[in-house]
Amino acid sequence: MPPCKALGRPHKTGHDCTFEMAERRKLRTKMIMQVHDEVVFEVPEAELEQVQQQAARIMSSVAPLRVPLEVGCGVGNNWEEAH
Repeated sequence: MPPCKALGRPHKTGHDCTFEMAERRKLRTKMIMQVHDEVVFEVPEAELEQVQQQAARIMSSVAPLRVPLEVGCGVGNNWEEAH
């Protein structure tokens, strides 16, 4: 299962993001780690598109800002590939 990382400076933790996605959709996606402003998920292939959309939406809306908070998502078999 390739990980999905959401980039950005989250005000919510990666755990909060994962919990919100899993609670709403009953997903099997798991957060592997959070390093500074990156969150790495292990995502089943069937959930990949949904998790990419959900993670970007959740992470980009963590705080009301005057400028948009941009979130990127990379996919790969490991953290290096996902960059």
